[in-house]
Amino acid sequence: MLFQFQLRPIEKVTPWGREGAYSLSWFGLTDGWYWLKCGEEELFRYSESVLSSCQNEERQPSDPPYVDYQVVRLWEDVLSMFPEVLAPVPVELLRKVEPGLEASQWRAKIAELIFSEEHEASQQTEDQFDLAVTWLQARKLHVLHLKEGPRVWFWTDGMTMSIRWDNSGLCLDGHSMWTSTKGTFTMPLEAFVEEVRSFDNRLIKEMADRVRDIEHSWDRPEIQIDLQALCHEHQQRAAEFSLALDRAINREPTPWNEIAQAINYFEEMGCVLPEAG
Repeated sequence: MLFQFQLRPIEKVTPWGREGAYSLSWFGLTDGWYWLKCGEEELFRYSESVLSSCQNEERQPSDPPYVDYQVVRLWEDVLSMFPEVLAPVPVELLRKVEPGLEASQWRAKIAELIFSEEHEASQQTEDQFDLAVTWLQARKLHVLHLKEGPRVWFWTDGMTMSIRWDNSGLCLDGHSMWTSTKGTFTMPLEAFVEEVRSFDNRLIKEMADRVRDIEHSWDRPEIQIDLQALCHEHQQRAAEFSLALDRAINREPTPWNEIAQAINYFEEMGCVLPEAG
C-alpha cells in the first residue's frame, strides 16, 4: 500500500486544551503515525540519527519511526491535491522539469527579479508569475506543519503517476532528517487512484469503529467529546473522497498554453527551469 498509517491507541491520544477543559474532536482522534511506501523506500520515516538524538520526552522507544501527527492531515492534503495531480502534464513541460523537479530556486530567482525594492512588478507580470509557478506548487505535497518536512511531488503524463522526492539538505540540529534522501517511484495512474481510494476507505473504517466505541463507552471522563458533532463530522469526512473524485472529473482544463507562454516569458528574462538530465 502506498499510503500507510497507524492510529494511536485511543487511551493514549493526547487531548487538547488545559486541565479541567480537555477535549477531543474527530481530527484529534486520528492521532497516530503515517508514511508513504514507495517500492523499497519509505517517505516520512525519520533517520536513525534523528530518532536517537530526539529529546521529545513523549516519544516512546516502541513508537513507529514515522511522522507522529494526526493521520487526517495527510489524508486532507492528498485529497486537496488529488484533482490537480490527475491532470496530465504536457510532455514538453515534463522534459523541462524532470528529473530536476525541485524548482524552488528557480521560483525564488523569478521572484527576486520581478519583486524588489528597485522594481515594481506590473499586474501582468504578477499574473505571469502565478501561471509559471502555481501548476508545480499544486503538485507538491503540503508539509508546512512539519519541521523540515519532506519535499514530495506527484504528477502524471496521463498513463503513469510519478512520485518524486528530494530531501537533500533537510536537517535537524545537524542530523539528516529523513531516511530516504532522493528518488522517484512510478505506478499506473489507475493504480494510484485506487491507492488513494484505499487510504480513504481504511481511515474512514478505522474512524467509524473508533466513533462507535466512543458512543458505546467513553472511559476518559476528564476529556469532553461532543458526540453529536463527532458523528456529524464523520459523515462529512466519509463523503470527501467522492467529492474530490468528482472535482477531478469535472475540473476545468489546465491552461497549459498560457503556462508555457509564462515560462517562456521568464526564461527570456534569464530565469530557466531546471533542465532534465
